[in-house]
Parts: sequence; C-alpha cells; structure tokens
Amino acid sequence: MMNEYLYNYLLKFRKRAFPSRIVFFITNKCNLSCKHCFYQKQLDKKMEELSLSEIEKISFSLTKVYTLLISGGEPFLRTDLPEICKIFYKQNKTKTIYIPTNGILKERILSISEDIAKKCKDCQIIIGVSLDGLREQNDSIRGTGTFDTVLKNLSSICELKKRFSNISVNICTTIFDHSYYDIVNLFEFIKKELCVSYHAFAPFRKLTTNNFLSPPTYENWIKITNAISKFDKCYFIKTNEKGIRLQCHTLIKRYIYNVIARSLDNKKWPFHCLAGYLFGVIEPNGDIKMCESSKVIGNLRKVGYNFKEIWFSQEAKIVKKQIKNGIIPECRHCTYGCSIVPSLIYSPFNLFKALARLY
Repeated sequence: MMNEYLYNYLLKFRKRAFPSRIVFFITNKCNLSCKHCFYQKQLDKKMEELSLSEIEKISFSLTKVYTLLISGGEPFLRTDLPEICKIFYKQNKTKTIYIPTNGILKERILSISEDIAKKCKDCQIIIGVSLDGLREQNDSIRGTGTFDTVLKNLSSICELKKRFSNISVNICTTIFDHSYYDIVNLFEFIKKELCVSYHAFAPFRKLTTNNFLSPPTYENWIKITNAISKFDKCYFIKTNEKGIRLQCHTLIKRYIYNVIARSLDNKKWPFHCLAGYLFGVIEPNGDIKMCESSKVIGNLRKVGYNFKEIWFSQEAKIVKKQIKNGIIPECRHCTYGCSIVPSLIYSPFNLFKALARLY
C-alpha cells in the first residue's frame, strides 16, 4: 500500500502519467436485468469483446497498474477471467484485483476465483457480492428469488477465504431513497449470519433510465451513515487493524461519507477529481474513458492497442480539463466511490485536512 501511495503521489506531478488504477469492463453480458443498473443500455448489446491476446497487448502498453477493478456485465461469465487477471498481475505488478458479482453463478465463481488465487498468489483478490436489501427489497430490484439464491451461495463463497489467504469476500449494497429504512436490518443480518470481510454501501447513481428509483436524500444519507458506519470499525477490527491505522481508516471512511453527503446536497467536492490522471476506464470493445460517466475518448483497436496514444491525445486533454473544472454535468454532484477514494487518499494535503477535521 505504501508503494502505491508514493507512486500515485508522484504521478500527480507528472503531466504525462499513466493511470495506476484501471476500471476494466471485461464484458457487457449479464445473467440478470437489475432495475438500477447504470450499464443498462450496453448490457447484452452486440459487441465484440476484447480477446485475451488483445488484452495482453493493451497490458504491454501500460505501466504499473496497482489496482485492477474488474466490471461488467457479470464478470464471471468470462471463463478466461483468471488469464485476464494473470496478465495484469505478471506484466503490470497488480497488487489488488476487485471483482464484483451478482452472486448467482456459484460454481463459476468458486472455480474461477480459486484459479485466480492460485495464478496471482501475491495479489489481494476481492470478490464483491451484491445484496441491496433483505428479501423483499433485494428481489424487487434484482429479481424474484435472487436474495435466497445469493445467500445460499455466499456460504460457499465465504469458504474461499479460509482456503486462500489472498481472497476476501465483501458485500456491496446500493442504497435508494425508498429503502434506507431497511438497510440497518440488512447490515445486522449479514454481520450475524455471514463471515464476510467487509460490507460496503453506496448511494444509487441516477445514470439509468428508470424513473422509479432515486438516490437517498441528503437527510436520509446522514441518517444511514450515522446508523451503520459503526459496522466499518467492526470489520476493520476483524482484519486486525488497530491503533492509529484503525483510527485513520475509520476517519477516512467517515470523511468519504461526508463528501457523498455534499454531492447529494448539490455541493462540490472539497478537492479535485483525479479521473484521467490516476485512473481510467476500458470498455469491453476497447473504448477508453476517463471515468464511467465521461465520454469515449478513443478506441484501442484503432491505435494498435497503444493506450498511451489515446491517454495523451488532444481529446483526452480536453476531457481532463472538463472533469477538473466540473463542466461535465454528471461530474458536478458525483457520488462514485471509485473516483472519490483515490482522489482523496492520493491528495496528501486534503487527506491531512480530512483527518484533522474529524479527529
């Protein structure tokens, strides 16, 4: 973690810096049709996904990628997922690989995760399983029967943690305005019934055409974070964090929740977004974006898989400037954790202010 921190800190002062975090949508195929999915328009759309040999060429054109955030679609639908992870692990010195899943395809998740753990022995593999409420709430969003299926599968998925020290299993919950009252009960239930590594939560992002769902209001978000932020400390303690490290981790989390609250209250972040500097997005067909919400700035297939050519293009410079100045509408009140977290923790001055203010 310290090496990544120093590396990213130095990257901030280089105008021609490669991203050390990549969000890679390896597929647009999915076995569910969740109402809140921001990727709805792309799901199951006819698209030629990047092949393993193409991904290897892209990897060669990158430098160190400390954190690889796999996305989709349902990532475990790609049977070559272990080979994709191995490419980045071997060639880009990747130390953390995060793989989200809807948790339905148990056998695939178990076999593929085991294969990844063996192929990437010195890499932390985080399996993020989605649950958006207790049975009624979750099934209304993800489909009838999904809660019971995922819960049953989680018992087996959590066994991976016992067999492989480099595997963690997280629960990921999306919070809607109409469901915030159900969230505390879900957190209590998960903590009591399952041996997960962590339980993360984030507000629904209004990037879908579904008009019946909305993110929590500022007031409800405050109520939620006040009620369930106590679980953060419990999970941190379980991972043997203690002393000043425990204090800092807890305070940073609380500050991130406050930043999200500002966004929900239509206020700007108190620091600049580093999308386009420390992290970027690769789509299944090779399109490149600075962030999930920004526009496509080029396609890797059209430039011989040379990431550098797109990342430092004139179009990229324009979008970076738009993100930094908050010109892009989706950026103005962003609650995207994958943008907030690196933008904060790799801005030492803002991080110090955050800790000082909350201590």
